[in-house]
Amino acid sequence: MAGKKIWVTWLPDKENEAELQQTIKDLQMVGLEVSGAPWIDDLEKCAWTELTEMLSGEGCPDLWLVCGRSEDFTNARLTYGLSVSCSFLDFHNPALKMFVQNIEGTELPQLPTLLQGGEVLNNAAGWAAKVVAAAYGAPQATAKTDIHSTIIAHSAIGQWFEVGPAVGEAEWVGAMFGITGEDCEITFQAVGDRGQLPEKAVNEYPSSGIKAEIGDDEFTACALQNKISSEQSYYVKVKGFPQKIMFGGHPGTDQADVTIITLS
Repeated sequence: MAGKKIWVTWLPDKENEAELQQTIKDLQMVGLEVSGAPWIDDLEKCAWTELTEMLSGEGCPDLWLVCGRSEDFTNARLTYGLSVSCSFLDFHNPALKMFVQNIEGTELPQLPTLLQGGEVLNNAAGWAAKVVAAAYGAPQATAKTDIHSTIIAHSAIGQWFEVGPAVGEAEWVGAMFGITGEDCEITFQAVGDRGQLPEKAVNEYPSSGIKAEIGDDEFTACALQNKISSEQSYYVKVKGFPQKIMFGGHPGTDQADVTIITLS
């Protein structure tokens, strides 16, 4: 039987070499095939997409381990990149099992929404046994949701958040999408077929620059009134790296409940 494969993403920049080598050794000792690379911090060029394509492509690893220090997991650029990676993988490879480890051995700080789906590991003796047990255990159940959410990104086209009703769910009568954070803005919105950016689109009653206060946050949002079926998506192009995103049905409809995701 072929061994299970794990990919290690190492967040510390050219540091903690001893901890890295020990991590690799511990994983190899329990029979895992270990590969990995340092995290590439280049959000401007969407460098994270190379990792996610590998983690979801043919022959991809069975497991993904993200290792870092407390300061790495509170670094907004790093957690943003990891969050959008998770958004992509949650749709394109939901069977991938993710683990998060603080190599300092202390409790992890509060993680952004999408990173909370990873199993948290300590670095005490025997920690790798939990990883190999997960590798050979039953596939993790995919949480049922009535929302489709992912991201399309490339250095040439920028980043587009893609949301809509999940397969089999009722169509949306319009939609809204908002962001918080500095130096970021919504630059375009459109509705089209799921999984690919529309070449042409007609927006019905579009609006932008909407201010929406939710809790302690003020979101800047856009909206339109197109009907969006479960075979379609609402695409929103965002420049910069928002701390949080918010999306849901058009304001004033009975679908106006919103989902909020913290990205960094």
